[in-house]
Amino acid sequence: MRSRHSAIASFFSECCAWKGNFLGIHIVALLSITIDKITFYRMF
Repeated sequence: MRSRHSAIASFFSECCAWKGNFLGIHIVALLSITIDKITFYRMF
């Protein structure tokens, strides 16, 4: 029972970490896109 619980806990922690990385990647992508747009509009 304990090993099963630890397996479930590790699965949830991995899922949360994956979601965090996914959100971080999306935030970085959005920031880079907005920075590109700002520099693009500043040129014109």
